[in-house]
Amino acid sequence: MDLGNIVIEELNRHYTVDEIFNGPLLGVQGFVEKNYKIGMHSQGFYEINIVLRGSATHRIGERNLIVKKGDTFIIPPNVRHGYAGGENFDVYHLVISPKYLEKHSAELQLLPAFSSLFRIDPLMRETTWAKLHFVLSDEEMASLMPTLEGLIVHCREKSTEGAIIAGGEALIAIAHLCAIYESKGIMNSPTDTEDEMFLTSIAYIYENFDKTITTDTLARIAQMSRTSYIARFKRVTGVPPARFQRQYRVSMAKQLLSDQVLTEAEIAQAVGCYDTSHFIRMFRSETGMVPSEFGK
Repeated sequence: MDLGNIVIEELNRHYTVDEIFNGPLLGVQGFVEKNYKIGMHSQGFYEINIVLRGSATHRIGERNLIVKKGDTFIIPPNVRHGYAGGENFDVYHLVISPKYLEKHSAELQLLPAFSSLFRIDPLMRETTWAKLHFVLSDEEMASLMPTLEGLIVHCREKSTEGAIIAGGEALIAIAHLCAIYESKGIMNSPTDTEDEMFLTSIAYIYENFDKTITTDTLARIAQMSRTSYIARFKRVTGVPPARFQRQYRVSMAKQLLSDQVLTEAEIAQAVGCYDTSHFIRMFRSETGMVPSEFGK
């Protein structure tokens, strides 16, 4: 069977944060899906997938990839993805509320590989790379599993103590994954200096999406001429830098609208729009609907 040519059906489903995380303390969930298959869907939270057994087709955005035991990757919020075609295909899911990452952002930003693993790697997998490149060895997976299994147990306890312990175990797991990722030198090869600088400019967009960022600033970060930078950016992402920034702002706005905590005006400010009318125009241009329609 050619897994790469399998068509994954459209599930047309968006899972919200409130559906997955119960209570104010529980910001993570760990579980294993056996014989895992699911149509194309999206969600309002981050998800770390670790393939424990077997192989299958993983579709992310518009790309089909074959995934197998050891493959490890992050799926950011609001990215369509699905699985099909695998037999005896088991996947560990660590799902993470954006509020959890925000709460621990100071510690996580100290990890050298965090930005690459959580922001740059998912983008490159979705748009350009032919295959996954972060693969855990059997030994690395064995070293992670006690923490991941403990996280499952403590999430199931549905208690304050369990939620706090699970949160700590998730932080340990993320730090462990970042250390493994860094040790493999995936984003730090001396021969890939130009690539690294270009990816750093994309990370800068993620980390400063609520600010006005000019193309000249991004080209300077990437150490490229403005013309060369725009050409490469469009080749990698499919859109110019300004459009990419707008799309990412809208994806963050969708996440905040799904949480149903902030007002439209507060969300506009949070994603860097100077007023609500500007926010509505931007949102409509990317989604075909106004924010209030999406919220419903």
